[in-house]
Amino acid sequence: MARKKFPPHLTYIAAADMLTVDLNRFYKFTFVRNPWDRFVSMYEYYRKDTKHAMHQRCMSCSFGDFIDDVTARRATFDTRNQIDYIVPPARLGPLDFIGKVENIGNDFSNICRALGIENTVLPVLNTTNHQHYKSYYSDALQREIEEFCKPEIEMFGYTY
Repeated sequence: MARKKFPPHLTYIAAADMLTVDLNRFYKFTFVRNPWDRFVSMYEYYRKDTKHAMHQRCMSCSFGDFIDDVTARRATFDTRNQIDYIVPPARLGPLDFIGKVENIGNDFSNICRALGIENTVLPVLNTTNHQHYKSYYSDALQREIEEFCKPEIEMFGYTY
């Protein structure tokens, strides 16, 4: 089915290019996340994971510096706009369902129902322990992410 092992955080296009099956026959779904929360979680995860390529940078910079790196596109890991991940390849149709991490339980239940399979509780993995995302943002940083992520904020209806 796959030509080689999948690296993490592939775009729809990259994943489709790695597969040798007709994806039009499958139910395709993904999850998006509130961008302000996403970058706090990312920053804290990089700080926690000593093996991650961004660990040293995030240990030596403030959250504001990290956001500046993200918006200046100096942070190269997982910081692309979430819309980039879901753009379908020319030969394939759009995803069948886009859920929200903030509503993962209900959205996953909808996916199970659509597939006609028994619902299950998803395990919680790769967690970080941090305060609510709003505590990380000054007004200026909040606006910086709002501008940087404007297309996905509008597409998915996110608010600060």
